Amino acid sequence: MFPGNTSDSDKSGRKRFAEVDVLKDMLNEKDRQIRLLHKKLKQSDEYGRNLSDLLRELVRLLAIIEQ
Repeated sequence: MFPGNTSDSDKSGRKRFAEVDVLKDMLNEKDRQIRLLHKKLKQSDEYGRNLSDLLRELVRLLAIIEQ
């Protein structure tokens, strides 16, 4: 083998490493998306609880006003 030449197995190995890197990048992106969706869901749940608390307080105040 001459310097600078690569065998087919070397090329195949490099191609596999490149494919693995692409798959890792895709997995990392999906993980980031899942974390973002989870964060949004938590915020939505908090918003729902806050809205529910506000509505309860409004009903309580309306009951006081009606008395």
